[in-house]
Amino acid sequence: MTRDDIIQMAREAECSETFGADAFAFTVEELERFAALVAEHKREALAKHFEHLSGTWFAEEVADEIRSKGSK
Repeated sequence: MTRDDIIQMAREAECSETFGADAFAFTVEELERFAALVAEHKREALAKHFEHLSGTWFAEEVADEIRSKGSK
C-alpha cells in the first residue's frame, strides 16, 4: 500500500482535511470508514496473492473466501 493509496482512502472515507493536502482529522465515523477501506484493500491484496498461485487446487477457493470476509 503506497502513501498515495492511503491518502486516497482517507479522502474516500470523507475525512476532514484540516492541515493541508496530507494532514487529516477524523471523526469516529470517518475513522471507521477509513479502517474498513484499509481492511478491504489488504483483503484484496491477499486474495490476489492466492490467485497468482495458479498451480494449486485451492488458490481460487481461498481467494474467494478472503474476499467474502469483507461482506459480513
